[in-house]
Amino acid sequence: MEYTVTLTLSPIVYREAIKRASETNRTLEQVLAEHLQETWQPFPTIHISPNRATMAHEAEAYQALHPELIKQQLLGYYVAIHQGKLVDQDQDEDALLQRRRRNYPGQVVLIRQVEAAPEHELALRSPRLAATYKSV
Repeated sequence: MEYTVTLTLSPIVYREAIKRASETNRTLEQVLAEHLQETWQPFPTIHISPNRATMAHEAEAYQALHPELIKQQLLGYYVAIHQGKLVDQDQDEDALLQRRRRNYPGQVVLIRQVEAAPEHELALRSPRLAATYKSV
């Protein structure tokens, strides 16, 4: 299935696209569609990692462990959760990541900074893409 869209292009992009279309004996629409197909990266959810379920399990373990992490005065520390257990901690995230690579190669290990709340809310703004162009 194909979709038709309307794009607004800056004069520079428009001139470059027209130039490329002329040089390759194609239409502006063909040049822009090809460029988008070549450069567009699919959203990460399209390619779901086989480790997704394991990472979700580790995230749930972190939430369950959170009160104990606060009790242990690890607020602000980076922690490593593996197979539902706290396996390492450090104030230096890079040092913790290096040990994780060395001690758990190829394994799923959740690294998270301990904050006052076990989760924080993300607010994502959705950009609007509105564009138009005219073929010459």
